[in-house]
Amino acid sequence: MTNEELWREYDYVFKLEQELNKTRWMVFTAFLSVSFIIAGLVLKEIATLGPVLGKSGMTFGWLVFMAGFYHYWWFHKRAHELRDAMCGLEEKLAINVFRIRTKRPELGGMKIYYHWAVDVMAVAYTLILGLVLLR
Repeated sequence: MTNEELWREYDYVFKLEQELNKTRWMVFTAFLSVSFIIAGLVLKEIATLGPVLGKSGMTFGWLVFMAGFYHYWWFHKRAHELRDAMCGLEEKLAINVFRIRTKRPELGGMKIYYHWAVDVMAVAYTLILGLVLLR
């Protein structure tokens, strides 16, 4: 491959990775918002809904969140495949644009990953669902 062809491929993969990430966050945010609206409405009206309908509504909100969680992780895996391709292209082109852009912040010498927040939300939502179901 010529240098020009490598640059074209790099540009294509770079744009594809950006669009994939936009889609990932848009889909996840939509699912997250809908699930929180459902859960909020159910928790607000749980006394008037009755135990079965309240628990069912909360479970439905959790299922909507889990659908978003699944989509987030599916897109995350695809994004990593594209990132690996970009890193390979950067080595061939002798540049470090992507690796600089994706450098992870550190806290006490430990790298921080943003997807941990998504995992914490999933655990918290599951615990809240458990509390509602045990009620």
